[in-house]
Amino acid sequence: MSFFAEAESEASAFTIDNVLVSATATATSSSDISQEDADKIAKKLSQNLAQEKANNEVDIINQTLEIATINNGSLVSENSINLVKEYLKTNNAASGAPFSAYVFGNAFTGEEVFIGEGIGQKYDQNGKLVNKPIDQDMIWRWASMTKLLGMIILCKAVEDGLIESLEDKVSKYIPEFANINQYISGSTFTGNYDNYGTPIYDININTQQNLGNTMVLRDLINSSSGLGYTFFSLGNTRINFLNQQKYTDFETGITYPPGTPPPNNSTFANYIGYIQYLEREQNINNGSDNVDVLTSYYYNKPVTFTESIFARTKFPLLNLPGTTTNTNYGVELNVLGAVIGGALQNKGIKKTASEYCQEKIFTPLEMNNTWLSCGSLPYPKDAEKNILDCFFYRKNVFKQPNAFDAQKGKNVEYNTLYVSSDPKVSDDGFVNQSNKQVFKDFVGYPLNKYSGGFGESGIGPLTDYTKLLKLIINNGAIYKTINGQKQSIRILKPQSIEYLLTPKANTNLNDPTIGIWSCGAGTTNFIQPHETWAGGFAITDKYKGKTLPLGIGSNCNRWMAYYTHHYYFDTLTGNYLVGGSETSISSWKPTNIEFEPNYLKVWQILTLYN
Repeated sequence: MSFFAEAESEASAFTIDNVLVSATATATSSSDISQEDADKIAKKLSQNLAQEKANNEVDIINQTLEIATINNGSLVSENSINLVKEYLKTNNAASGAPFSAYVFGNAFTGEEVFIGEGIGQKYDQNGKLVNKPIDQDMIWRWASMTKLLGMIILCKAVEDGLIESLEDKVSKYIPEFANINQYISGSTFTGNYDNYGTPIYDININTQQNLGNTMVLRDLINSSSGLGYTFFSLGNTRINFLNQQKYTDFETGITYPPGTPPPNNSTFANYIGYIQYLEREQNINNGSDNVDVLTSYYYNKPVTFTESIFARTKFPLLNLPGTTTNTNYGVELNVLGAVIGGALQNKGIKKTASEYCQEKIFTPLEMNNTWLSCGSLPYPKDAEKNILDCFFYRKNVFKQPNAFDAQKGKNVEYNTLYVSSDPKVSDDGFVNQSNKQVFKDFVGYPLNKYSGGFGESGIGPLTDYTKLLKLIINNGAIYKTINGQKQSIRILKPQSIEYLLTPKANTNLNDPTIGIWSCGAGTTNFIQPHETWAGGFAITDKYKGKTLPLGIGSNCNRWMAYYTHHYYFDTLTGNYLVGGSETSISSWKPTNIEFEPNYLKVWQILTLYN
């Protein structure tokens, strides 16, 4: 419910498959925010913050500050903005990051501020390096922050009757998924290591007829489909991420440190064996095939999302669909986009999920400078002028002299900072992904019938992304001034927002297996102890959190992204934050300080201190 909504009884038959959504009375709001209400917001926020301080035991990270009340004037004080700028400047200098920036605002008062430090750089058409100041109009690659958009468009598709039930088979909408008939049932360590220094596992691949038809839409939302990601297999990322995983066996309670071969048949061993199987059997080192868009672009093989969907059906699943103890972070939201495309086409509507998203979300929210990559949507005029250059820095972490760095361009030197428009690094895998993926020519229906890629394809300004956050905070409505009057326009029903913000996984605090795993259960858990997976982002779960980080209330939600972007939004206070930098989250770091600033600290400064 919006912060100052008057309760309004609304009997409705609409549900998201009758899952966790009541068809009874729901509160809605279409009222404007008066100055009196704005003052109430500030007062209530101060009370909430005092309560948070009393309830929480976690100090602000690496910093001790005195809590101050929020004043009843502007959203954030000049002092707080200066604190953030100083922090960003210090972090940029320590990490080597050229720039970092955030947008902070409040959905109830309409206030919004852009805070950035540093300078971007870009090569012009003559090959000359020029400075490019960062500002609120700059375009960012959203990567996994797009998953929130995927859940929003899913709810819209349900509202519009395109999808009948979350128990529908995926193959009902993507017939090609019926061809999946293999899954990994176990793995055995060979005693040898590959050129990356990763232990080599042989995997057991079981064949089960009709396997693809057992996967349902709910498996995609819960990340229990067995699809996973594959880009952890590549070059520096293999060393910096996959090889640095510790593994915890939940049955024995034993934790295996990085570099120690995990036990045979463990989920992590199965994942390692799966990656190595793809490299051997599909000869991925030469770019002969791929299973997800991120991998294909690293190998300079630009594809559409439709092609990546087809490719994924050729390879075994990591586990049987619906296996809730092994929820792998992966391509599910891309597949969900394909599902929505198939649903449109099942209804005789000859358009893609990308075009549907543009019609239902981007256009009414006036997200005029946002699009979806890999040819899913045409990019706006002059977009290339405003997009930020990514930066990257490769640190030589290879211990094997014959290790194949699949990412590295032939002219890229180690321990050197580059920007993605540098002509001499145009063949680098990260550049292929960051530039060619973004500006691939538009391919519509029917050649790219499964376009969308709601897992990582969104691109646009931070100020466009905040419109998605405000849509959720304002309970599915947006506000526009028409004939001098502020009016609300309904985009999503309140029941859809309720579903979005509802846990999609077990909330048993005592169950250590709960999580969204990077490389199989027991590896990096992207869900924090006080959180639950909501399908495309993490929500603070009041049933799990014994203690919360300072400044994080029970109504806070967040997620992060491959390019080191992050967001928070709080449905009680109306506050939101989005930003970061433009490099890889499994990056090549010149120091021990990560490129991206600590976004929790930025949130704490802006929401707690004057």
